[in-house]
Amino acid sequence: MNKFLSIVLTLVSWFSFAQTNNQTILVKMQPAAYKQVVLYASEGAQQKYITHGESETGIFQLSIPTEAPHASYRMVYNQETMDYIDFLYLGKSFEITFNPSDPNELPIFVGSEENTQYFKQLFTINRIQQKMDSIQIEIFKTENTQALSGLQNQYAIKRAEGVEWASLLEKTEQNPLIKDILKAHERVLPQAPIQDPLEYLNFIKLHFFDHIDFNNTNMIHSSILLDKVMDYVFYLTVAETPESQNALYINAIQEVIQKIQNETIKKGFIQALIQSFLQDENTEVIDVLFEKYYNLLPADQQNTNWKNGIQNQLKTAIGRTAPDFEFIFNKNISSLYKLSGYKYYVIVFWSTSCSHCLKEIPMFYDYIKDRPDTKVIAIGLETYDSKANWESEIYDYHAFINVMGLGKWENSIARDYNIHTTPNYFILDTSKKILFKPYDFEEAEEIFDNLK
Repeated sequence: MNKFLSIVLTLVSWFSFAQTNNQTILVKMQPAAYKQVVLYASEGAQQKYITHGESETGIFQLSIPTEAPHASYRMVYNQETMDYIDFLYLGKSFEITFNPSDPNELPIFVGSEENTQYFKQLFTINRIQQKMDSIQIEIFKTENTQALSGLQNQYAIKRAEGVEWASLLEKTEQNPLIKDILKAHERVLPQAPIQDPLEYLNFIKLHFFDHIDFNNTNMIHSSILLDKVMDYVFYLTVAETPESQNALYINAIQEVIQKIQNETIKKGFIQALIQSFLQDENTEVIDVLFEKYYNLLPADQQNTNWKNGIQNQLKTAIGRTAPDFEFIFNKNISSLYKLSGYKYYVIVFWSTSCSHCLKEIPMFYDYIKDRPDTKVIAIGLETYDSKANWESEIYDYHAFINVMGLGKWENSIARDYNIHTTPNYFILDTSKKILFKPYDFEEAEEIFDNLK
């Protein structure tokens, strides 16, 4: 046999093997609102990339290994808002058609009766629970005795439907994966409606995890665990002040972490919570998550690079003291921390190669130059090629402390402040604590107008 024919036969053999060891999920998006779908598998709080598909027509083919775990998978179809559909994979190919414009419209499955029944069951229990929720809300607002009695009767009827649904599920559903996930979606609601909102909230919190088993393999391979944790921490904690809100967050986190005995997935939930609080730069709660939980994980489970990256971002979070840096001021070496005598300080990063900067910085200068309680340190992130432009431009900004930041994004001050775009503003108080990080000049102007 010649060498070329041998290679061809080998490739054909390999391709056939690959085909038989993969299944296809054919996705039909109607209407074709998005051009990409991405498939993820869950492992505790971690979403692991499996594959993706791209299409102009709304028809996508996703290849998944036959031996992939039988579990719930998440298909994200809107990358900006992270809209998704969770469906079951049970080792065989199937087709799914869905409407991305109407999340309440049930997807249609071909070749997967399990998914068809799963979605029907999920729709039924969600509909029952949503109706009970709406009745409960009306009861909070109702004082009329006759109207209250009617609402209580409606609640009892819907609750009986929910009990019947749960009983039938227990008796008839043979697939443990489907049963476990559906049970996890069933919320424990009070036997009779509760008139006091605080009492109702306490009941919901007390029974929130009654149907959740953090050690169950089907749960671990389903995104519902993370969804439940996030709902419990963020949506069942309501307070009037940031201080009391953080106290509730910290207490809720403690309750959740205590329920997660599986050490292999605990790390993922702690990281997911840290990432969530990082979006709002909630340094108080993040500090607690590190000190009480992440730092106490076994050393081989901690990711030093990830931790350092988070802490580096937090260096310039609102409420933190701004990182110090040196510069030449009045022909002497000075630093941010050595400056004194002002109520506010502004650090603004800009560049002569940034068109927005060339428009905003003159406006900001004219606005702030005559404010005696504020000192501005303007850091020009430049290259050696643009240095001359910067030196020419700063003649118009003599009221600023002008600092040359050679190296642009690689400049040490830019790295300390996590600067990747310009212009970038930081407003500090007299002790150099970061008060605000306005998006642009207009927001900075509004902040200072309010400070007056």
